[in-house]
Amino acid sequence: MRNILLSILLLVSLHLRAQTDCPKYPELITQAHTQLQQEKYIQALNLLNAAREYCPAKAKEIDKEVEAVVKAIESKKAEAERAKETALNQQKKATAAEKAAQAEKSKAQKAALTAYANDLAYKSQTALRDGDRTTAFRLAEMAHRYVDDDNPNVTRALVEALYYNDNPKHDSLPWNTSLEGHISYVLSVAFSPDGKSLATGSWDATAKIWDLQSGQATTTFEGHTSAVSSVAFSPDGKSLATGSYDQTAKIWDLRSGQATTTLEGHTDAVTGVAFSPDGKSVATGSRDQTAKIWDLQSGQATTTLQGHTDDVTSVAFSPDGKSLATGSWDQTAKIWDLQSR
Repeated sequence: MRNILLSILLLVSLHLRAQTDCPKYPELITQAHTQLQQEKYIQALNLLNAAREYCPAKAKEIDKEVEAVVKAIESKKAEAERAKETALNQQKKATAAEKAAQAEKSKAQKAALTAYANDLAYKSQTALRDGDRTTAFRLAEMAHRYVDDDNPNVTRALVEALYYNDNPKHDSLPWNTSLEGHISYVLSVAFSPDGKSLATGSWDATAKIWDLQSGQATTTFEGHTSAVSSVAFSPDGKSLATGSYDQTAKIWDLRSGQATTTLEGHTDAVTGVAFSPDGKSVATGSRDQTAKIWDLQSGQATTTLQGHTDDVTSVAFSPDGKSLATGSWDQTAKIWDLQSR
């Protein structure tokens, strides 16, 4: 009996020693390290799990090894994210560079076309001075039709060629002044009552007053926040009305260059303005399909004219100031009795 007990104690002791010594444990850990260095993370974790099952007594050490593998995985993932972000940034830069290159190419092509068009226009005018009206017309027509139809030099050459072909005995053209200063489309023009000045409204959100003798801009009105679609002088020539896509109209004092009144009430772009004959009122037309009459002393709308079914693009008072004409995209014009409204 005693021998049996001794044998059992010996077996238990050997089993506990095997769990503690774990002769294969170092080999499994070494293999796990090798797999980790080769970035074979799944294999490394499998080896560590095997070591845990083989040698439970080393669980704490194995937990640290597993934590190291997890950190390596997270580091690799972060590195991959950074690489992805870098690649995306490089792609964006490449796309931007490609667009910039395309823009420069387009700019260069436009510049080349402009230069070619200017050369054709010059040759057209030279031919015209030499009396060869047919060649002058053909050169200007070619430049306008096939090269640059938005070139002012080409337009002038074409107009001159057409004019001289129709009026060969005339020595000069009526068009002798070009007013240049706006940085975008000119949408509206109006002569002053004395005929010495011209007002212009532009897509660049400004209006200008031009001295027609010098051809220079004497005043620039800045205050609208969108395109100036319409301009009109007051009957006494001391004020200018402007209508804008910013849904307002403004009254400007021509001496000070300052806005004295802002007319607010339309719900869409103001596309037409006109002073009444007595200068006390202003009419406006708008894309909101209405026209309004404004009292300039109070700055308030006294009348709103409703009846059009599309944008009201133009307005004009009758000479006696008792009627207003409105034009619209609805293909109609209307005459309004301002007394009966």
